[in-house]
Amino acid sequence: MKVHIGPYRRNRKISVKIHEYDCWGLATTLAMVIHPALVEFQKQEKNGCSPIFMGAPDLNEHDHSDKAIKIGQEKFKEILDKMIWSFNQLSLDEEFDESPRCPSPIRVDPDVKQANGCIRMGDRYYQDGALEKWRKEIKAYDDRIQEGIDLFAKYYQYLWD
Repeated sequence: MKVHIGPYRRNRKISVKIHEYDCWGLATTLAMVIHPALVEFQKQEKNGCSPIFMGAPDLNEHDHSDKAIKIGQEKFKEILDKMIWSFNQLSLDEEFDESPRCPSPIRVDPDVKQANGCIRMGDRYYQDGALEKWRKEIKAYDDRIQEGIDLFAKYYQYLWD
């Protein structure tokens, strides 16, 4: 993938080239772009805050005080932190065995046919109950990632300053 977006102005130059291999794991490819963009966006000083983050149900009655803006900016920062964490996790280019998605096996001598109190899956052994614990941990991990993705979708149109 190659992306060039020139400075913001009328008729700015935009060039995007997507290769076939970029689409094989498109979620990871896009996360590798979204994560650093969100990090940079969060670093930039904000000049204001969208009214949606200041808790105003009716924009006509909205409090535009410095205090309300600061509270809104803090709320948005917390939301951005969750998005950034999620896209960072999705952008990691790890081997499966090193990923949180892979339970840690117990190292057992390959000549052993059965290990006491362990479950064998393929060439790996796991302590009894370890896989159920891992399933719960990975569900919590996946749910946390999904929360950041959902927030990204929900607040996508508010990624401006």
